[in-house]
Amino acid sequence: MSTVLIVDDDPTARETLVAVLEGENYRLELAKDGYQALQVLGHLQPDLILLDIMMLRMNGIQVAENIRCMKLPTSILLLSIYSDAGFVHQAFTAL
Repeated sequence: MSTVLIVDDDPTARETLVAVLEGENYRLELAKDGYQALQVLGHLQPDLILLDIMMLRMNGIQVAENIRCMKLPTSILLLSIYSDAGFVHQAFTAL
């Protein structure tokens, strides 16, 4: 069973992703912010991380940079409502 870590500071967004993925034979783990996500990654190696870019305490780009430094063999999917080219470039650079 594949493990998916959902990282979003918006409870409604987390619940929506859970609703979409539950029943699809994934083990779902949740983190309410980037700090909690990094703590979870200290003891869990998910197959996929669904990572919101716009979070208050630590944004998704910062979290992705930290994950990259950890050298985890994990795929990251950044979620954002923004389409600004500079912002998108910054996000891809973090990966």
